[in-house]
Amino acid sequence: MKGVAVRSSLCRLCRLCRLCLPRRRPRSRPPGAAMSERGFTLIELMVVVGIVAVLVTLALPGYQETIDRVRRAQAQSQLLEASQFLERHYVAQATYANAVLPAGLQFSPPGSDANTARYRIALVADAVSYTLTAARQGDADRCGNLTLRHTGQRGVTARNARVENCWR
Repeated sequence: MKGVAVRSSLCRLCRLCRLCLPRRRPRSRPPGAAMSERGFTLIELMVVVGIVAVLVTLALPGYQETIDRVRRAQAQSQLLEASQFLERHYVAQATYANAVLPAGLQFSPPGSDANTARYRIALVADAVSYTLTAARQGDADRCGNLTLRHTGQRGVTARNARVENCWR
C-alpha cells in the first residue's frame, strides 16, 4: 500500500506526465530484433508478393514450353506408331491406299477424343506413299503441325521452327 500513498501524494502535473513515477527499465532486445513480434507489416507482405510475382513471371514461360514439348513428344510417338501401322498394312495389302488409321491413333495424347485431343492425326495416302500430319488443336505451338512421310522424312509447318528443334 505504500505505492498507493505515493501516487496520491503526487502533484497534478506529475499525475499527468508521470515524471515522478518510477520508470520501468525497457527490456533489452538483441540488435535487429523487431519492435513488435505479433505479425507482418504491410510493407513486408507487399515485398513478398512482389518477389513471388517476379518469380512467376520468369518461371511461367519455361513451364509452358516444357508442357508444349511433352505434348509434341506424345504426338510424335503417335505419328511413329501410325507409321508402323501403315507399314504393316502395306506388307499385307501391297498398297497404302484405302488404309484407315484405327481410332486409337487418330488423336494425341493416346486415349483422347476429338474434344480433349491436343493433336489430330490425319492421313493422306496413295498406292505407294503417305503423309501423316499431327495438326495442333487449340492454342498455338511454336512448331505448328508435325508431319511424317513414308520415307521417314520429318517436318514442321511453322515458319521459324526448325525440324531439329521440334523433332527430338
